[in-house]
Amino acid sequence: DTATKKGLGSGLEYRFRLAEESWGKLYGYTATEKDSYFDDEYRDRRDRQKQRQYLSAEGEHYFRHDLYIKGQGDYVSDRELYGDYRDEVNRSKTETRKSHLRSLEKDESLIFLNKNWETANFVVNVDTYKNLTRSDHEVLQRLPQMVFSTMQQPLFNSPFFYQFDATYDYFWRDEGQKAHRLSAYPKLSLPVNYGGWLKFNPEISLNALSYVALEEKDRYDHSGLFPGARAELSAEFLRVFSLKNKTVQKLRHIVEPGIVYEYIAANGQDDLPDFDIPGGLYSRHSVRLFLKNRLAALIADPSGEVTEHEIGYFLIGQAYNLRHPDGGLYLDGDPEKDYSDVYSELRFGVWPQLYFVGKASYDTYDRRLRYYKMLFNIAARSEDYAQFGYMYERDRFEGFNLRGRVHLTSFLAAFFDTRYNDNRRDKLDTEIGLDYSAQCWGSKVYIETKGASAGRRSETSFNYRFYLKGLGNKML
Repeated sequence: DTATKKGLGSGLEYRFRLAEESWGKLYGYTATEKDSYFDDEYRDRRDRQKQRQYLSAEGEHYFRHDLYIKGQGDYVSDRELYGDYRDEVNRSKTETRKSHLRSLEKDESLIFLNKNWETANFVVNVDTYKNLTRSDHEVLQRLPQMVFSTMQQPLFNSPFFYQFDATYDYFWRDEGQKAHRLSAYPKLSLPVNYGGWLKFNPEISLNALSYVALEEKDRYDHSGLFPGARAELSAEFLRVFSLKNKTVQKLRHIVEPGIVYEYIAANGQDDLPDFDIPGGLYSRHSVRLFLKNRLAALIADPSGEVTEHEIGYFLIGQAYNLRHPDGGLYLDGDPEKDYSDVYSELRFGVWPQLYFVGKASYDTYDRRLRYYKMLFNIAARSEDYAQFGYMYERDRFEGFNLRGRVHLTSFLAAFFDTRYNDNRRDKLDTEIGLDYSAQCWGSKVYIETKGASAGRRSETSFNYRFYLKGLGNKML
């Protein structure tokens, strides 16, 4: 960064690999911005300082195939660093694209230990968060969280099935209420199948919560029992079409109408602390109707092996609230209304590299969409692909993302990534360029435009990057 007007910036990365599933990396970057750049660049400084710092660590270790530990953590000197130094941060991010870094609302650091058994699982998490939108000393941390859960299992030799979840959480924050919480969530069900086409699955549950070390001045209950019930009745109508085709041999079409009844008793949920929203806690009483359509194909590969691929899926449904939902996140409509939104989901794919996914929710009272989102992807058998995504949430957000990569030759590829938020031109982020890849090294030439945000102006830059494979561009 010595050639830029920002000032001097330097970074260092260290990686190690002890075995195929035992590795780690540490990356640090620091920059000292010049006075002239700092004063001219940021219309609103927010919590920026001239000394900018970033530290990232990531790794995993497998003790056995069923026992492993993984972790990932970041430190940022200020909340605007991800937007201002996306190129530098992206060098250490294995799953986050640069175009998404600026829109992050929180930064999460996580380390967890996982143990699997044949029918059960135990996880210990340590989760910390940093609010990237504002200064917040009440951000809730789990230090730690322990979760034990089982798969649905037969109850001895009876026709009943059981499932059991138990958790321990310690909720901590700089300012505000803190507490320990113990929970147990057993479920008992009796799934039955009549003639292979009519299915009925009634289920009862009990969510038990107990809070310890609450501040008495807040007058919260320390415990609660919340019984619930759920029953689903559905029918499957199936038809198979045989085709005179060597590749696509058969098509299977399934139509599945159904009805779901859900009930969670009201038992003073509002008197409990609002640390998070455990499943099966808040009061609900509803009946939901749905209709599913599935279309699958049996496809033979060149070797003659036959596999099943989903070609199409369509779901539509709506719920009627026998009692208005109370508490928690209710995303199916307005909680004071009798009917939920009409929700739908559509998927189709010609083969695994070409697919479309869309979800939508329609407000029947205001007669307009509440939200919709879609994703279209097309890819070749190589690394070539094109992807378009669009999302709309009423009165909250609208934007799209377009990205792709196309090989011009075996060693030269063109790539692009465009992200557009809120239909404002100064929110446009683009990156377009060429990537040359040799056997063990490569280089990129690209033009990048960063839209104005968070108190800084829009800027366009021309970049060149050299990397060694396994070091700068991909995991060792």
